[in-house]
Amino acid sequence: MSDKPTYMDCWHFIAPLIPVNTDYTMDIYIMVFNALKEAEKKRIAEKKGGRKATHDT
Repeated sequence: MSDKPTYMDCWHFIAPLIPVNTDYTMDIYIMVFNALKEAEKKRIAEKKGGRKATHDT
């Protein structure tokens, strides 16, 4: 484990704080998870030096 938190470390911290008692809050829970999961994938790819272009310039 690194001394710097990862996006998934943040997820494990914040997930219990999100109420999931309605469809609306369940959607928020899922959206936050997916956003942090994607951010973690990008962080790992950039760390490996395999950064992909997101658009053509």
